[in-house]
Amino acid sequence: MSAALKGAPDTWYARPPDVIATGPGDDADFYLPGTQPGASTNCTYYGPVPLPTQTCTYAGPSQPAPQAAASPTSPTPPATTPSPSPTSSP
Repeated sequence: MSAALKGAPDTWYARPPDVIATGPGDDADFYLPGTQPGASTNCTYYGPVPLPTQTCTYAGPSQPAPQAAASPTSPTPPATTPSPSPTSSP
C-alpha cells in the first residue's frame, strides 16, 4: 500500500457540512438531517401500547396498517360447471 499511496496527500475524509454527527471523532454516529434519533418523522406504528422510545406516531392498539387505495375491481367471472366426461357405448 505504501507504494500505491506514494505521493498521495495524508488527509482523511472530510464530513459534509449537512451531516449530523453525535459523539466524538470516528466513534460518532452520523445522520442525514431529519433522520437522527428524536427527529420528527412522518411514520406511524401500531402496537398494544405506546412506546416512549418510539419516534413514530402511535396509531392505536394492534390495528392493521392502512391499506393503499383500492383499484377498481373487475367483475367476477361466471362460475364454471365441469363438463361431462365422455362415455363409451356398449
